[in-house]
Amino acid sequence: MAIFRRFSRLNAQNLLYMQAELAQMEYELDLVAGEDSQNDSPNVQSFQTCVHHMKKAQGPDSLQWQMVLDIRQRLGEYNDTLLQHAQLYKLGVPCTYDLKMFREWIAMPECGDHFLRTHEARVFESPDLVSLHQKPQDPFTTWISERITPSFHSLVGHFFKKTVEGDEENGLVHYKDSTLSGITRILTILVSSLLPSASIFILYFVDSLIDRLGVIMGFSVLFSISLAVFTSARRVEIFAATAAFASVQVVFVGSTP
Repeated sequence: MAIFRRFSRLNAQNLLYMQAELAQMEYELDLVAGEDSQNDSPNVQSFQTCVHHMKKAQGPDSLQWQMVLDIRQRLGEYNDTLLQHAQLYKLGVPCTYDLKMFREWIAMPECGDHFLRTHEARVFESPDLVSLHQKPQDPFTTWISERITPSFHSLVGHFFKKTVEGDEENGLVHYKDSTLSGITRILTILVSSLLPSASIFILYFVDSLIDRLGVIMGFSVLFSISLAVFTSARRVEIFAATAAFASVQVVFVGSTP
């Protein structure tokens, strides 16, 4: 399942600390740069326009360059942390079914038996969780994996499905995601093939123009619902595909008496 806590608050606090540190360093660098620009030495005065002189400075005059190096290091750490934070927020939340099963496994005496103690026991009760393994998001696949598969196992699957090795006492079984995805893919292909054909077939036997328009509306609605259920298409993609599907039906109606 690969479920972990995101620690959003701590990550945000860490970024704020680093940001505040850099802001202070920036302020101090501006002060030192201003003092160097008023220095009696022409070389020190040229630090803003000549990095070579700044790098070659010795003693107290080298303070500005040392501060630049410190800021460069802190800035690199800040940028890396900021990018990591952005990547962290792209991770999806665990699916409700997996999280429910995981929490039940922890609580069951023959499984996890509450092996986590003290504050660690509350980690997986937090809403601030992420999953490293993202399952397909379309509603149909989710319904098959979370509703149909458990019912299938309780009725038929337990007769031939072996438990996971090492968890025989717990009765844990594993259905491969690839198998479930294959089943849903086959069903999706069948639906996508039958819908256009069924629409044209019915339109061929309908004579009334009003009735044909009603059939087009009905199949267009059914087509858009199928896209929403069987795929993870965005709304704009559903609109575009439905419009194209309706256009094909209109062309057929216009070309037949």
